[in-house]
Amino acid sequence: MARTGHRQFALADDYTLSANRYQLEVDFGAGSPAERARAYSSAVERCWVPGEYRHQTTLTAIPTTSDRLPNAAELSIEVGLFALTESIRLTDDAQSVFSNPITAMAISESLASEVCAQLPAAIDTELSVSCAGATPIQSGTMCTLSDGLRPGSTSERLVKFDASKLPMLGAFDVIVAGGGTGGAPAAISSARAGAQMLDVEVTSGLGGVGTMGQIAKYCHGNRVGFTAEIDQGVNALEHDDTFKNSTEAWSAAAKSEWFHKTGYEEGCIYWLNTLCVGTVVEDSRVVGLVVAGPYGYGLVKAGCVVDSTGCADIPAASGAPTAVIGKEHVAVQGTGLAGMKPGREYHNSDHSFSDDTDVVDATAFFASSKLKFKDDFDCGELVDSRERRQIIGDFSLAPVDMLFNRRFPDTVCIAKSNFDSHGFTVDPVFMLVAPDMEQIWADIPFGCMLPQGLDGVLVTGLGISAHRDALPVIRMQSDVQNQGYAAGFIAAQSALSHKPVRSTDLATVQKHLIDIGGLPERVLTDEDSFPVDETTLEAAVANDWDKLSGVSLMLNEGERSRRLVAQAYAAIRGQHTEQSIRYAQTLAILGDATGQEELMAEISKRGWDSGWQFQGMHQFGRNMSELDSLLVCLGTCGDASAWSCILPMIEALPASTEFSHIRAITMACEQLYARHPIAEMAPLLAKLLQRPDYRGHAHRSIEASQRALSGDINENEVRNFALREQILFSQSTDIVAGLSYF
Repeated sequence: MARTGHRQFALADDYTLSANRYQLEVDFGAGSPAERARAYSSAVERCWVPGEYRHQTTLTAIPTTSDRLPNAAELSIEVGLFALTESIRLTDDAQSVFSNPITAMAISESLASEVCAQLPAAIDTELSVSCAGATPIQSGTMCTLSDGLRPGSTSERLVKFDASKLPMLGAFDVIVAGGGTGGAPAAISSARAGAQMLDVEVTSGLGGVGTMGQIAKYCHGNRVGFTAEIDQGVNALEHDDTFKNSTEAWSAAAKSEWFHKTGYEEGCIYWLNTLCVGTVVEDSRVVGLVVAGPYGYGLVKAGCVVDSTGCADIPAASGAPTAVIGKEHVAVQGTGLAGMKPGREYHNSDHSFSDDTDVVDATAFFASSKLKFKDDFDCGELVDSRERRQIIGDFSLAPVDMLFNRRFPDTVCIAKSNFDSHGFTVDPVFMLVAPDMEQIWADIPFGCMLPQGLDGVLVTGLGISAHRDALPVIRMQSDVQNQGYAAGFIAAQSALSHKPVRSTDLATVQKHLIDIGGLPERVLTDEDSFPVDETTLEAAVANDWDKLSGVSLMLNEGERSRRLVAQAYAAIRGQHTEQSIRYAQTLAILGDATGQEELMAEISKRGWDSGWQFQGMHQFGRNMSELDSLLVCLGTCGDASAWSCILPMIEALPASTEFSHIRAITMACEQLYARHPIAEMAPLLAKLLQRPDYRGHAHRSIEASQRALSGDINENEVRNFALREQILFSQSTDIVAGLSYF
């Protein structure tokens, strides 16, 4: 190996970057995608130096030049999918035009209109339609998500065509889709367990949020087990003493390199800049993935798949039911995509919302972030969204499971954090008792990783089955790393034994995780601690009515707790103490109007208090005022007389009121109107929207979202106004649908 060039570039007044070029010989073997990827990894490890910022992501052979440019008819077009990569095979070596990025971009741009003109006709004639979770997946069918359709919804459509027509790129025991926070650990653990494995990652490096996403610092999390091994290994690779001696932060290059070096030595195959575009399903089991990238477009067979995409892409493409960001509420955790600058490792942001399963939304976010951080070298590669599409799993983790320390027989990871919600919560418990900054522990059961009705795949990270208000506690990087490691180990057990994932011997898995320090020994004997016995529930009603743990349990137990709360309330009803009001609120959420009179009295005498404006980054504690909570509870349980209390509150709203007050009013009105409709309601809500600055905040185009950009890395005001307007529309649609005003 020889270094053949060295240059320095002054990227800014305060930073200079050196660039090295190396010439070396590597063995491509027979030239298969796997062998080419191993050759690339070998070159990376031979050339990597401490302090490196970035390196190229493929080995580029000197191409045979061709003056002839390809036309659209020669390119690989499938139903709903257009594959355009440097590995596409064209006659007369015309594919060489894609070896040069500048030429490739020019060719892609020139072909775009021609290709797009062909696609609608292909879709109209060849599209096979099915509803997710409703139509059985036929054996041997390849499914990809069709363009412009929202996966996971009841109207989801899947493009289906014969997988036998695709070129075969390889076969592995385990394929990990995603090389990020959970995927990189999953790849290493499955390889250590003896599986032949492939890791497919869409960005140019491993590590996910903590490297390509630039959030190169821990925030809470249970830093044990495999995470402890990661931290120790990364520290040994650091060149800067600041990171070498840190237990909190790291350099992105060192962490990405540790994952690559460790995985390469364990036998992992890495395909970077590669996208999973479909799945092959046989008898409701995922047996392969369809990928597109530098190593080609085609089929890769799998004994088991770990979905570490963060968006549950693999189950969604396979027809499994999923939960998507939808219209049920407008609560979405804030999203960031920070600017990138050499010399700056940590750049955490929360300045907008994004559904990164939507290609238009993701494109808009990249374009806007590029403009927002215009003084930086570039914008990042990874959208740092904190809420995404999730599977509907064998089990779904709820806030009560964490707040009341629920135990499970199949725990595979233990997480810890606080409710850093990056927005607002929707679970009723947080309307009664505000989440605080106290640390919460959460056992995560195996069932959260398993998509209903589908075998051969398990899911990690934000894609697992959990209530959206549980995500802030279980999505810390250190916990997702440990969760990914567990998933990779389980996938290897399934693939090597040729048994369904659900038949995995969890005791063996748990013992291994205990051995590496990831789990306590108690998990071997834990049993499900729910439902609680009557004595425990009685104690919660009597003593924990003002605690998150007690209130969450009471709401979870439904009729069992309603009866006990009603008995306790009868003894103090109408006293207007904190306890009597809490009981009245709890009963209201449980559908019992016994405390309605006390709720109305409290609302009438309080008047509007200080509300909550939207805040993304560093949002802790209450996101509804006490009055907001009382209004929602009254709307939930009240009879027609409740309008006499609610209508005057709408009239008395301050001219420019906080978002939480608007949210509370619309929630209360929507729920009460469904039971007791009145004519006065629609004009009042319409009148709110006629207030100055209450309308016109919708961003209906990429250009509109870009016009709203500011230099604030944690922008809140734009979202606050937009949410206020949206919630008046969306949560009151039934009430105002008949008004000509709209």
